[in-house]
Amino acid sequence: MLRPMTLPMAATVFAALGLPAFAGPIAPSALTIDVPMGSNNPAGSIGTGLTPDPSLVYVDDIYIHALTFGSTVFQGNDVNLRGAIDLEVLSGRGNVNVEWGDSDTNSDGDPTGMAKIGQPDSEAESTDPAIQDPGLLTVYSENSLTEMTDGESGQHSYKVLFSNGILDNDNGIDSIPEIVFFERGRNDVFTIELIVGGNFEAPVLSDPLTIDSSMFSDVGLNVNTREINGSQILGVAGYDLNDWGLSSGEAAFGFVFTGGGADLSGIFASGEVGQFVPPATVPLPAGLWLLGGALGAAGWASARKRRKHG
Repeated sequence: MLRPMTLPMAATVFAALGLPAFAGPIAPSALTIDVPMGSNNPAGSIGTGLTPDPSLVYVDDIYIHALTFGSTVFQGNDVNLRGAIDLEVLSGRGNVNVEWGDSDTNSDGDPTGMAKIGQPDSEAESTDPAIQDPGLLTVYSENSLTEMTDGESGQHSYKVLFSNGILDNDNGIDSIPEIVFFERGRNDVFTIELIVGGNFEAPVLSDPLTIDSSMFSDVGLNVNTREINGSQILGVAGYDLNDWGLSSGEAAFGFVFTGGGADLSGIFASGEVGQFVPPATVPLPAGLWLLGGALGAAGWASARKRRKHG
């Protein structure tokens, strides 16, 4: 009888075949959050560096204080977790919109995503690129876990540019991720391609990776947003850049999302400060940002395998 492949065995086989190893989602060991004064969240939930209370339902802004993987602690607020500086919907504009906590007001100094871009909340489902793209960008540029993209059942795609590129820190699969996902419901499957070169207008993309949020970890965050009328679990998972076939010294500058239904409250570049590099705002060959600033033949070889998307 054939034995199922364990992850270490699978990695050995993939390496022998010259294929990228795949480890799957990396579970955090701890998450702490900040809930600001003036929040409409439940009594007893206000404070800094709090462990989420699974008995509570969060209905207003909450922010990442720190996310821990093993002994590595990633601080939020653009320290070790970096958000986005640009977003463009590529297809299916009618199938994605901006979402937020159902009791989100400006009482805590943080209004809804639409108010942040000078639009009324009634424009949350606008398909006008001049409204929709900046609205969705607030989801990925903030530290909030209760603002999110609300994906409908129909397919859609969009591309996102990180505020900083993130370098892979190891040639092999390790327990410290370079990309962290937060997703509401833990019941969606979607595809992520990383931006590994070019620029935002004409990015060079990695191979696609299919991600199943049912494999994400439950960290005790139950959120109620305006279109759900009830609480849902917020899941979190980390991924190594090796899962997309990148190797040590290669960088991801953003991503292209393709799917339907996923409700993402953030996709962050994660790493030590030294792993971050400038964003791909000017044409860059894939594999350029190598550790120590040196270009290597391996980086160029893998870059040539990747495809252009514009």
